Amino acid sequence: MKQTGTLGISPMSNLAQAVDHLTATFSAAGIEDSRESARILVCGAAGLSNLDLLTSPSRSLQPETTRKILNYMERRLAREPVSRILGRRGFWNVSLEVQSGVLDPRADTERLIEVCLSRISVSQCCQILDAGVGSGAILCALLANISNAAGVGLDISTKACEAARENLQDLGLAERSSIVHCDFADYTEHGFDLVVSNPPYIRSSEIAGLEPEVALYDPLIALDGGADGLNAYRALIGKLSVWLKSGGVFAVEIGFDQAAPVTKMLREAGLREIIVTQDYNGLDRVVSGLTARD
Repeated sequence: MKQTGTLGISPMSNLAQAVDHLTATFSAAGIEDSRESARILVCGAAGLSNLDLLTSPSRSLQPETTRKILNYMERRLAREPVSRILGRRGFWNVSLEVQSGVLDPRADTERLIEVCLSRISVSQCCQILDAGVGSGAILCALLANISNAAGVGLDISTKACEAARENLQDLGLAERSSIVHCDFADYTEHGFDLVVSNPPYIRSSEIAGLEPEVALYDPLIALDGGADGLNAYRALIGKLSVWLKSGGVFAVEIGFDQAAPVTKMLREAGLREIIVTQDYNGLDRVVSGLTARD
């Protein structure tokens, strides 16, 4: 069987050939992780697991599957992220639906989950506030791993609130959570053990230079942190005295060069035991601290 793709006619009669063709096509287009993208998209189009690919690489492709693979290839060449093409994203140990108009959670944010789980007692009841809940990735991961926790997610985006509710419902976490459509400044509930956030932190002047997977598909409201990238941190830290209980934990994702100003803001707000944590590439990624005890 021969199919026509972006780079001409290429044989794709089985799984292995499809992966090879997509890998070569993506590599020629300058797409990073070309083989990983190819493998995930071929498996997704065929409805198979990575194990299926490894154990049965010569499995024949049905015409409908081949058409779907080529469609996925064209979309990836347009720099649409793999997770948006498939409509799902694995995050920590949960699987989330990825919706248009809502931030696609990244692997770097998993470091934030790790920090939160290391700084709170998972054996005690825990009230969590996720400020800027987006798809619900952070809140879903935390609730899935802390069985006696309950959480609230805030977001100014209606689409994000809807996406978070759906993901919480799909994971069986809806009864332990609620989503509130509001601005940070308007939320005045208190008594949280943990406040966590992955806020917009990219400088406005840098938005245009972002890679297409981000600039073309993630919502601007979830990216733009203002002139210095710190607007959301000011808003968040200004509310900690209202939201967090005595001895509560605050953990926030940051840009690689924002550890110093965010740490300074936390110190000025009275937080203690402030820790900067690097991501898996060795870049500063999370700042966390504790509120003073009464």
